[in-house]
Amino acid sequence: MAEPLIMINDYRIDPEHTDEFLGRFEELVQVVEAQEPRMLYFAEHLTGDRAEGSTVQVHADAANMEYHLELVGGRIAELVGFLEFLGIRVYGSPTEPVLEQLRAIAGDGVVVKPLAVGCDRFPRA
Repeated sequence: MAEPLIMINDYRIDPEHTDEFLGRFEELVQVVEAQEPRMLYFAEHLTGDRAEGSTVQVHADAANMEYHLELVGGRIAELVGFLEFLGIRVYGSPTEPVLEQLRAIAGDGVVVKPLAVGCDRFPRA
């Protein structure tokens, strides 16, 4: 049984482009909602002053993370220009292609923590 993969990106948002960033992120959410049934949670969270944000993603498995990057990689590349990455945390076991793409975005700021012990109640296909 495949384990879920959780990813949290933390970043500062260019204050001159916060509204544009959020508008484009909303478009991204619409694509994910329509075309990624195995994305269990996908959301943008902001600090009260909207200076920093976090994208939280819960994928059914590592294969869905690969699919996500293929599906929306171009849109993500557009958003990166508005951001200064503080780090990317991955909980689970991502594939090497996923790690390569994340490291291209955040360099050494990518931290992976594979599952040691746990349980989940996420629905399975």
